[in-house]
Parts: sequence; structure tokens; C-alpha cells
Amino acid sequence: RGAIFEAHKRLLFPWIANRADRILVSSREYADTSALKDISGIMDRVEIHPFGVDLEKFHPGHDDAMRDLLSIDLTIPVLVFVGGLDEAHHFKGLPVLFESLKELKNIPWHLVIVGQGNLRSTYEALTRMHEIESHVTFVGGVSNEDLPRYYRMADIHLFPSTRRAEAFGLVALEAAATGIPSIASDLPGVRSVVLDGETGLRVAPEDVGALKDAIELLLTRKDIRENFGRSARSHAETKFAWEPLITNLENTYHSVLSQESPREYQTSV
Repeated sequence: RGAIFEAHKRLLFPWIANRADRILVSSREYADTSALKDISGIMDRVEIHPFGVDLEKFHPGHDDAMRDLLSIDLTIPVLVFVGGLDEAHHFKGLPVLFESLKELKNIPWHLVIVGQGNLRSTYEALTRMHEIESHVTFVGGVSNEDLPRYYRMADIHLFPSTRRAEAFGLVALEAAATGIPSIASDLPGVRSVVLDGETGLRVAPEDVGALKDAIELLLTRKDIRENFGRSARSHAETKFAWEPLITNLENTYHSVLSQESPREYQTSV
């Protein structure tokens, strides 16, 4: 499988890219660290079009009713993780997160895991192995209508992905719009959503100690996490509101469709 991917990267991908009039990416940094950088003359066709977020649907607030529903003490900080629990999303980093949290059993916290998949039982077993199962609630998959409530019941969003397959971080953007900070892995793309020391904290992927320290800091410093949360909401409003993102995307489509001459495509691989 690795050989197939490498052949695609060296042969097919440059051929496909050179036939494109525009290449749309969610962040400049992700493009600069991708296979695009190895294709001569391609970057002049790259445009940055970030994902947006519904700022009305994902808004700040406190959902104590959801905490009551899950029997979580209203006085303790709640952590939330949102992501697939299947093999396709193995890079979401839950094993690293559990390793970090097992060192924090001496301070109050509760983790809510939103997501479903065939690895759920494996992750549940890991919480038992690390003796943190009483601090963790798996809620399974939730509806799009209910998802914002899980962010609003939380104080901190956790995003410990381990691979650059995490190209942007839409869940971190949803958390930001809700007004809570994220602790995220320092990955290309994610960096445009989670501003280290401003809207949350970034740590090196798979660094258990650094992740533990970041979580401990925000658990014990309510003032810092609340400041980060306010900044996160402001960042979402400024950079990721649907307008003007949708208008900019429509303008790109119109520009390509109305160009006077077609691009001279490369015809050989």
C-alpha cells in the first residue's frame, strides 16, 4: 500500500495537479508542507479557502442540563473529545490522551468522548487499564442538532491527533465558536485554527508529558482557559464566519469558468 501511495505521489498527483486551473486548500501551511511543494510552478494556482463554521449554531453558553443528564458534577471541569472511534480515524490520538490523563487522577476532571466506531471497546478497555474509567463517559454518536450542546457543557476541548492526516481541525473550530479553548497537536493546518497561547495550547504530537502539562494548566487555571475561550470565539468570528468565505469561493468558481483561454495541460506522466 505504501508503494502505491508513493507512486501516486510521484507520478499521478503531479499529472493531476498540472491539469488544474486552481487548487483550493484549507490553509497555506498545509499546502507548503504537502506534495504540492515538489511540483514546479504549481503554487501560483493555489488559493486558500478555509472551512467555515455556523456561528449561530455553535455559540458560547453553559449547558448544565447536559451535565445533569450525564450525571457529571457541575463543579468540576469537563473535557470533551469529538471524533470517530473507528480504524479510519486511528490517528485521533485517544491512546496518547489516556496516557496523559492517568497522571492527573489527583485533580478533578471528567472527560466526555463523542463519537462511535469499531474501536470503542478497545478504548473503553484502555480507560480501565489506566484506571480512569470513572472519569470518562463514552456517549457514542450524537445528532448534528445535539453536538453543540456537548461543546457548551465542556470547559476544554482536546484534539490530540498524531498524524498530518488531520489537515485542518473542524472540531477545534466548532469548539472555538462555542467559546472554549482547544489543546491540540501541533500539526500543519491545525495551527491556523488553534493559536498557541491565544485561543488554546499546541503540543507536539504523541508527546504524553507535554499533553499532560497542558491539560493540567488549563484544568487548574480557570482564568487562562476562560481568556483563551473568549479569544477563540473572536478568532472564529473574524476568520471563519461563512461570509465572506462562501462569497470568496463562489468568486473563484466564476473566475475559472469565465477565463478566456484554457490552461495548456501537461499531457504526459
